[in-house]
Order: sequence, then C-alpha cells, then structure tokens
Amino acid sequence: DFNILRLFILMPDLLIASFFTVSILSSHGIVRRTPDDFLLELATSGRNEMLEIIETVKKEAIRRSGISINNRKMLKSSQLPKLAKFIAS
Repeated sequence: DFNILRLFILMPDLLIASFFTVSILSSHGIVRRTPDDFLLELATSGRNEMLEIIETVKKEAIRRSGISINNRKMLKSSQLPKLAKFIAS
C-alpha cells in the first residue's frame, strides 16, 4: 500500500528494529530489513510509482515547512540514503 510507503518516507523511525528480533521474524518466514532497503526494493520494481510518491511527500514537506528541498536531500535527511542514490541515478 502506497500510503504505508508515504509514512516510511515521512517517519523512518516508525519501524524500530529492536521490537522485532531476527529470530522472532524468521520463525514466521520474514526477513528483517531496514526501511531504506525495503523501499529500495520497491523502487527497483516500480520506479515511476516511487517517484510519484516521493513527489507527493516532497510537496507536503514544502507546504509544511515553506522551504524548497530536492528529492535526494529530503530522502537522505529521512535516513534513506540508498533510495536517495537510486532515485538520483
């Protein structure tokens, strides 16, 4: 769901890894990844959709702050450096 992705971009600390240990997750067949790795995987399979989401988030950030920001800087400040690099390429 793309609304969930918007939340991850706006609030990367939403998922605190220490709440979900590797052993607990693996017992359910789930691999723990960072938000950056998760979003990067989604971006590689749906670049245009991810760009749309990032633009929506950027517009909201500009509206709230009144300060213009580029995508890469916004993503890096949101602790999403891998996604920022992928989008910039």
